Amino acid sequence: MEITEISLDLIDHPDVELRTTVDQEYIESLAKSIKEVGLLHPLRVKSVDGRYTIISGNCRYLACKLAGMAQIPCIVTVTADSNIPAMTLHENLIRQEVNHMDISRYLVYLRDNKKMSVDILASTFRYSTTWVYQHLKILEADEYIRNAIDNGALTYQAGLELMKIPDETRRYSLFDSAVRAGANLGIVKSWVAQELCQLGIRPSAPPITPPPGGTMAPELSFTCALCLKTTPNERMIMIRVCADDYRVIMDAIKILRDQERAAQPEGAKENAGAT
Repeated sequence: MEITEISLDLIDHPDVELRTTVDQEYIESLAKSIKEVGLLHPLRVKSVDGRYTIISGNCRYLACKLAGMAQIPCIVTVTADSNIPAMTLHENLIRQEVNHMDISRYLVYLRDNKKMSVDILASTFRYSTTWVYQHLKILEADEYIRNAIDNGALTYQAGLELMKIPDETRRYSLFDSAVRAGANLGIVKSWVAQELCQLGIRPSAPPITPPPGGTMAPELSFTCALCLKTTPNERMIMIRVCADDYRVIMDAIKILRDQERAAQPEGAKENAGAT
């Protein structure tokens, strides 16, 4: 691809900027690097009536402007307007210059202003429709969840998990714990699953039908390690502990059971021993 030096005065910002916030410290750092070694990655622009509109590289444009450059290396792209959103998003994702809340807002802009359906958005960006639906859904989250995703304190997947909790007080409590502890997605999922279990809410799942000519498998049940009761799988809660702590817990439980047994009348002891 041919690289062309274009006057900075002829370059315009994109019609809609993918990122809603600009890290000024990053721009200043990039401008310093450009002064020292030059611009390593040209801007990608399209020609519009004798001027040029940025497709990708707006941060580099701002840094070049701050560095006092009169001309900027650019790649002039000849492409249909329908291809520009995909090019913008893909390059920004590769360069990690955009967070998922910005992606969500960009998708909403394309849906509402460019009349692009979910299927078209998925096809354009080469992602699944689920990916698109998730990014549209996260904009419905509480403001504190959206802000945490915006500043990198929470992943958008974790935000989607927290949105499953119907009680706002409990939702915020788990959110606060997740952010303070830097909990990963797996931990947040387990917290949410436990919370929903306590509320008697089972995670939504597609209906299961028996195979042709077959019967449904029985529901799984397990013996609780603490009370020794047989409990359905959906009522079980998984807790991850190390082997040493597990032994300490089980030893403590054994001691408590022995103490309870010793305090029982003789007849009750015999009945307990028979079960």
